[in-house]
Order: sequence, then structure tokens, then C-alpha cells
Amino acid sequence: MTLQAGYLPQHWRLLEALLGMAGLLTVAWSTGILYMLAQDFQESQLRKRRRKLEQRAETSRKSERGASADRGGA
Repeated sequence: MTLQAGYLPQHWRLLEALLGMAGLLTVAWSTGILYMLAQDFQESQLRKRRRKLEQRAETSRKSERGASADRGGA
């Protein structure tokens, strides 16, 4: 792999390796951030879904209690 940094003066040629490492670190950091954001989004969506399911279950339990109380009182 060649970085093609021929525009640098001869005494700055070591900078080519540093530029390559900086690029690799930038890609790795960006990938890590994207994975973190995706995980946070997924966890928030799962929390919302669980809350909805719990609310539906609670609503159905309340309606069952009300129906059984109506039958028992009649």
C-alpha cells in the first residue's frame, strides 16, 4: 500500500506513516461511534416496545377484572 505523499519534502517523509496511522485510527473511531449509536437506538426501541407490551397487559388485566366483577355482581 502506497500513500502517495510525494508532495512532502524529503526530510518529512516519516510523516507519511503518521498520516496513514491517523487515517486508520479515524476509521476505527468512527466505526466505534456508529456501533455505539446503533446499540443505543436499538436499546431505546426495545424499551419502548416493552413499555407498550406492559401497558397492554395491564389494560387487559384491568378489563378482565372489570368483566369478572360485572359477572359476579349480576
